[in-house]
Amino acid sequence: ILDNEISAKLIIIDELSMVDTWLFHQFLSAVPIDAQIILVGDEDQLPSVGPGQVFKDLIDSKVIPRVNLTEVYRQQDGSSIIELAHRMKLGEPIDITHRFHDRNFINCNTDQIPPVVERVVSRAVNKGYDMSDIQVLAPMYKG
Repeated sequence: ILDNEISAKLIIIDELSMVDTWLFHQFLSAVPIDAQIILVGDEDQLPSVGPGQVFKDLIDSKVIPRVNLTEVYRQQDGSSIIELAHRMKLGEPIDITHRFHDRNFINCNTDQIPPVVERVVSRAVNKGYDMSDIQVLAPMYKG
């Protein structure tokens, strides 16, 4: 028995697309032989920061059972975010600068991001939005 063996009989891993090969190896080394594992992830999400693409490789292998969820629950019907995500996934051209009722693009320099985020959040709260309903995305580049 390993010192770090997991004692659970059912283990659920969420956001598997972000798990690299080293971490997944460590996990599998600690899982008891009789445990059941449920792997959850979105193949269109961010890849792991470390080496490997565990989730994609498991999906591509077609060795393990797979279920695809098709309903979106995080955004309301009529959300432009859903349409934008689908178009990006299909590789269709998009115009992120076009303003919609549920999203807006603000072009700014890196040093302007913190005050712009504060202003956007403050305005949304003043309009009656709950903090849990506000998302601000800022790009981050590798390198």
